[in-house]
Amino acid sequence: MRIIRAADHRVVPWKNGGGLTREVMVEPDPANPTQFLWRISIATVAEAGPFSRFPGIDRSIAVLDGAGMRLDVDGELMVLTPDDAPFRFPGEAVVRSELLAGETTDLNVMTRRDAFSHRMTRMRCDGLVVVQGAGDTNVLLLNGPVTVVGAPLHRFDALVALSRGEKIRVQANHSCDIFLIEIEPVAT
Repeated sequence: MRIIRAADHRVVPWKNGGGLTREVMVEPDPANPTQFLWRISIATVAEAGPFSRFPGIDRSIAVLDGAGMRLDVDGELMVLTPDDAPFRFPGEAVVRSELLAGETTDLNVMTRRDAFSHRMTRMRCDGLVVVQGAGDTNVLLLNGPVTVVGAPLHRFDALVALSRGEKIRVQANHSCDIFLIEIEPVAT
């Protein structure tokens, strides 16, 4: 088990140049290191606009901070708030966002469809929660301060390399959301 501190997230520009994202973890494509096989990141959306397009990528997004946003995904409208389950959509979709009430911060998971799949689950932690990952790669991202195995973890820290089926006890002194991200290779 390893901890990635929020302060160590790498800041990179959005593909469309409209903002910045903080990479929590990325698995580069060995055949093309400028591309990723999967990526977990946190982005702050400060104004309405188009999402970057990622053909061949499956995406999930969850609101961490702010009121949320209204999304137009290939002509279908939806609202995404901090109370909603993560929303999954294809990376090649034409997506435009409109902020509901100011800046919004979101968690993004992207996997290259022909190589990996993912699940992102939002869980409310109002005290003690036991989390068990089922993927080959399991990442727990925290949206508040918690204690795991006696170690204090802070907002946007990530706990990585939970083995398949391993149970982790997460203790929160104040109610917060935690996100379990499970990534698995696609069967060939």
